Amino acid sequence: MEKLAERMSDIMRQKKISAAELARRIGTDRSTIGHYLRGDYLPKYDKIQKIANSLGVSVSYITGMTDDPAPTGDPGLDGFLDRFIRSTQPGSFG
Repeated sequence: MEKLAERMSDIMRQKKISAAELARRIGTDRSTIGHYLRGDYLPKYDKIQKIANSLGVSVSYITGMTDDPAPTGDPGLDGFLDRFIRSTQPGSFG
């Protein structure tokens, strides 16, 4: 999920959103956002959804599954992404 950290960082820079502000928006602390940005930990799916929503992009974009940042609102895609991300998270930190 290297793409997640890269895209989070890029979007935060473009929208001038600090780690502290993103943490406030999604209900976590700044140090956790730092871990996500460095790729130390992979957020759980619910946090990925909150991050994507807070940054105004789709889950599929922020995780690197598409290059289209527009939120899809497709519950089928959300279910697929949920199963995919959960299957890749043995050491997640949420």
